[in-house]
Amino acid sequence: MLTFLILLFPLSIASYCAVKKQKEDFIPICIGLISGILVCAFKIVFVYSHRLVPASFLENFLFYFINQTFLPVLVLYGVFVLVSKDDCNFKLQSFFPLMAAFYASYLPYTIIRNSTSVYLAFDIFTKPLLFLSLIINLSLLLTLIVNAKNNKNTKLFLLNILLFTIAIILPAVIETLHTLNQLPALYMALIAVYFLSTATNIFLNKAYLLK
Repeated sequence: MLTFLILLFPLSIASYCAVKKQKEDFIPICIGLISGILVCAFKIVFVYSHRLVPASFLENFLFYFINQTFLPVLVLYGVFVLVSKDDCNFKLQSFFPLMAAFYASYLPYTIIRNSTSVYLAFDIFTKPLLFLSLIINLSLLLTLIVNAKNNKNTKLFLLNILLFTIAIILPAVIETLHTLNQLPALYMALIAVYFLSTATNIFLNKAYLLK
């Protein structure tokens, strides 16, 4: 039952490496994997795992966004960018392998630890795909943001910043709606739109993926 959840990110990393064929990706992959394991170990030892779900949309949204998106994506990648002495191109290309390696351990741990004995289809299928879509979208949008800035294209720069903000917020919105069982038609539509936007993003920007 948990095979898809456990294997999705490792297989995604393997596929990425097979396409890219860059030895340099080994470094961000190792950093992401080690970071994910250390965060999981810290939570096992110091963080109480049983969370009472509040009825508030905002409280749940902030919990999911901060713990599952903001801290992993913005903090981990932000620290990597600040510490790494490599060029901007390498830092941009490192986003996907770094974050995919982190979520390879962190996401299964989070889902398994927070679930009861019954695993929902959302947890073991939809949520992993949402986060894979998340890092694909953000990886491409980061490149587009930097390129727009370098080309001094203000409108395109602001548009990609807006798309980046929407892309990073939507998974937490979707999970909050699912957790509270609110507006099921809406969150199912948002899931479909998010997956479709990822496929469109890949198709329109496949040149960046093949670099």
